[in-house]
Amino acid sequence: MDYIIKTQGLNYSYHNGQRALFDVNIAIKQGEKTAVIGSNGSGKSTLFLCLNGINKPQNGKVFFKGKEVDYSSKGLLNLRQSVGIVFQNPDDMIFSSSVRQDIAFGLLNMGFSNIQAEEKIKSISKFLNLESLLHKPVHDLSGGEKKRVSLAGVMVMEPEVIILDEPGAYLDTLNAKTVYKIIDSLSQKGKTVIISSHNMDFVLNWADSVIVLKDGKVVFNGKTESLFLNNELLNFAGLDEPPIIKTYKTLINKGIIPKNSPVPKNITDIEMLIK
Repeated sequence: MDYIIKTQGLNYSYHNGQRALFDVNIAIKQGEKTAVIGSNGSGKSTLFLCLNGINKPQNGKVFFKGKEVDYSSKGLLNLRQSVGIVFQNPDDMIFSSSVRQDIAFGLLNMGFSNIQAEEKIKSISKFLNLESLLHKPVHDLSGGEKKRVSLAGVMVMEPEVIILDEPGAYLDTLNAKTVYKIIDSLSQKGKTVIISSHNMDFVLNWADSVIVLKDGKVVFNGKTESLFLNNELLNFAGLDEPPIIKTYKTLINKGIIPKNSPVPKNITDIEMLIK
């Protein structure tokens, strides 16, 4: 099986000695849509920082495309070109004075010429509908615009893996839907996309597989449908059952659909099952 990211016995503690990750073993297939979920403080963000090389585990290993991560300056530079991360709060990523400068920052540091960088900026700005904002100061942007700019700064580097920590955070419903559409388009382009989210409806509809963390430990790593049919595990991890799954179970219990009906991911799937 072709795994792009793996961890083996991963352990991480903060400087104050607090343990954040315990013996984490995960494997993420290339091109797969993976959701990492769990309650606040379960270790999701810490895991992401380990996968990107920002955090170096005290014990255990991280592998990218079959090779153990090299924590030298050159090794980390190569890793971060391939594994991009978009933080939950876009203000943690945006620090240049204008949108164009912010998107160009990583490219110029990688040695791209101004002309080469401008070509890439135009392409990613068109994709993310940022063309009219390139000249704007970043402090004039809305929350949704900042989120798209932070995405642009990562996507313009063309990483193979894109990690998004709570991509819908700080956004209203309309802007969240826009970001989720962008995430879908990344998957359609063949990118390996990893997200964390508290939106179980989105996770059910979007993710191929799910990793569940509780108190820094992996308590589930498998297919999305299998997770949401397991009430005991959902309760143990403090996760909500999506309404679609509740409806699905009700339809089976009332004999409206057969017990072996495929698990629906959205309301359209429910309607097709009833028809």
